[in-house]
Amino acid sequence: PEVEVRLDVSDRLADIEHGEADLGIRCGPGHWPGLVARHLMDEAVFPVCSPSLLKGSPAPKSAVALARMPLIHDLTMSHAGVFPSWREWLHKQGVRLPKGVQGLQINSSADVVQAALNGQGVALARRAFVSDALRAGHLERLLPAVQWPIRWAYHVVKTESATARGPVQAFVDWLVEEAAADLRAPMSSTG
Repeated sequence: PEVEVRLDVSDRLADIEHGEADLGIRCGPGHWPGLVARHLMDEAVFPVCSPSLLKGSPAPKSAVALARMPLIHDLTMSHAGVFPSWREWLHKQGVRLPKGVQGLQINSSADVVQAALNGQGVALARRAFVSDALRAGHLERLLPAVQWPIRWAYHVVKTESATARGPVQAFVDWLVEEAAADLRAPMSSTG
């Protein structure tokens, strides 16, 4: 409470090395020149939807059944080939989508999750983006035995000199504790 925090959420990388921010949270390989990275949590991608989309019907039990549902495509997830598209995810499950993208296409991961929350379709979502909504029952995880681990992970990054400052290190320690607690908390799923 005694540390002033200003959040700047952006797809642009803050120039932490030159003092634009004291620290940052980045999803990536874990190595950024001039910065010290501390691992927060790994990431995975899996299908989710609002319970309202199912309208009381059982959740799909196979990737074939899931592919027949309205799909929400996250256009930002194709970044650097790290996050799978629906075509890639379904192909890995042995299902081929017809040529051309079918379904809602959105270029913001946050808006993709919101569309899924609104019952507009099934989204491939990053675990970090939907864990609270899953726990609250606002989203359901479909085919819970299937996920796509991501080689990138979330890290808190800072300069070596920022580490020596007490409030920065206290904030980093708090972030690490919160990430660990989030990973330990159970998430609901449908299967």
